[in-house]
Amino acid sequence: MLISCRPERAPTSYTLMIKPQAGPDKTIQTPMNTPISFTYTASAGDSQVAPKPQIVGAPQYGKVLSCQHESRNIRCIYEPNLNFVGSDKIQFVTVDGDLKSDDLGTLNIIVTYNGDGEVTIPGDDLPGDFQDDSDQANLTCAQASAQGLLVSVTKTVSFPAAIECEFNEAGTEVNQLNAAGNGPRQNARIRARREQFSQFHLDTPGTICDMDFNFPTQTMQYDDEIFLTLNEYVLMSSTNYSDQSEDSRYENGLKTNSIGFQTYKWIGDNSLYNLYYSHQVTPKYCMGLNTESTNYHQKCDIPPTEQEGQMKLDIPNHYIVNLGLASQLNYPLEPSPLFKFGFITIGDNDNGDCEHSAYSFTVTIKYAPSTN
Repeated sequence: MLISCRPERAPTSYTLMIKPQAGPDKTIQTPMNTPISFTYTASAGDSQVAPKPQIVGAPQYGKVLSCQHESRNIRCIYEPNLNFVGSDKIQFVTVDGDLKSDDLGTLNIIVTYNGDGEVTIPGDDLPGDFQDDSDQANLTCAQASAQGLLVSVTKTVSFPAAIECEFNEAGTEVNQLNAAGNGPRQNARIRARREQFSQFHLDTPGTICDMDFNFPTQTMQYDDEIFLTLNEYVLMSSTNYSDQSEDSRYENGLKTNSIGFQTYKWIGDNSLYNLYYSHQVTPKYCMGLNTESTNYHQKCDIPPTEQEGQMKLDIPNHYIVNLGLASQLNYPLEPSPLFKFGFITIGDNDNGDCEHSAYSFTVTIKYAPSTN
């Protein structure tokens, strides 16, 4: 007895398409005003066709020239902007046929001082219509606050312990710098530094309205001085080395711009390099705070080295709004507000200079999301 009859199904074939991965991050270095050729290689991964790297994030402080593709490689020339010294980057995706990698690969570029000529960095000056932009930013924040639309996000900022300075042990003259941009040892002169950075973006574009810092109580160790920066501006430092400080020896110190921000700069005019050094020769500095106010030490404090204490930083609100606005003007290609915190130690001539213990804190940022 025939109960059922079922036709045989034809076999089904499937093609599994796997997205490629971006290539590994890479770092190159070149002296100021000196183009450098580089090669960036796409990750082979589980290639379907022939993976190739593609530039999706152009450098901010230079340009890319004469690119050529060769198999999984792209060969180009990076040319830094005139007199630029600092860090730049180029970002890549990997393209494999019709597929692109979700992640990005980064070529980090370090442009060093070559001991000759003036240096330019972003952040020295701001557009003349900054006040109009500032008024609009404050209005945006006030409206968002009144409507309950402010977004609050808390981030942890961490810096690992750092070892002593990399002085230029082969040099003797003030203008002889090594690959790290540091000079030879000289007592009572700032000749070397260590810089560490910790950065993040907000999830969406928006107007920065407030920042609250939460520092732990701990025994800090640092030598000689410390600086906390954000997007090239000094938030606080254990001694005020700016051109607006109380000591005439710093009249060529860190430049204070028209809205009261100190621009952090290591080499060239209005920089730290080779300034006179003596611990706490001027009072500690905190952005926007007056050293003569009665509550100054409740709002601004950096514990002495190797003593238990708590850093304190309470920046006036209008400075925070302007800081967020200035940062977005200085980094116009960033997809959303960038927070690049820096922790810097300096030294003159001693073994152990530039050292500091591991340090971290949290910062809570309030912002009004863009409506565009």
